[in-house]
Amino acid sequence: MRKLLIPLLGLVLAGCSSSVCNDDNYQFLGKIDLGNAGATKFLVVSPTASIKEIRNVASTACGSSRFCRLLIWDSKVYAETRFPLSEIAAEKQIATYIHNPSNKFEKLIIRGEEVPMGECSNR
Repeated sequence: MRKLLIPLLGLVLAGCSSSVCNDDNYQFLGKIDLGNAGATKFLVVSPTASIKEIRNVASTACGSSRFCRLLIWDSKVYAETRFPLSEIAAEKQIATYIHNPSNKFEKLIIRGEEVPMGECSNR
């Protein structure tokens, strides 16, 4: 019996740790698809979203297989879905996330500060 419980417990714990970085609490507004090269996505999160929640959204919304850029706002009023962004949209944007798997580059900037992805990295 004990031999059966140990692997089961390992599976349960592994499942918990991977879900720590998943957060689909965002509104997808649109994307600019670059085909196999990747995409730029435009998202809105709650005005009260924490740094951790925004990091988790970045991990969830991008994935790890293609180039991905996220532009994130906390108000749909100011968000846009194409370039060039208006001056007000650029000013009101709260976060940017870029992930390029071809050169293992990843950067998350929230409210002007770079934030490490840590265990939620898409690398």
